Amino acid sequence: MNYGLPVVASTVANEGIKAREGEAILIADSAEDFTAKIGLLFEDKELWSSLSRNGREFVKARFTWDRVVTDYLEACARFFK
Repeated sequence: MNYGLPVVASTVANEGIKAREGEAILIADSAEDFTAKIGLLFEDKELWSSLSRNGREFVKARFTWDRVVTDYLEACARFFK
């Protein structure tokens, strides 16, 4: 995502990042689904572009060092309260 490539991932893989289906990621849980979603990306330039752009924005908003450290410190503060 950070490199601007659209991502097709399983539901389980997305659990860790919680990206929105169809906005920042495509979800597929079977070989047939993966094949169809990847094919769709090659056929639909606008979908490719929007997932590319939204995926990068998603990563920048959630996974910068500043954000990760802030989230970690907030979690620690809640834990040790």
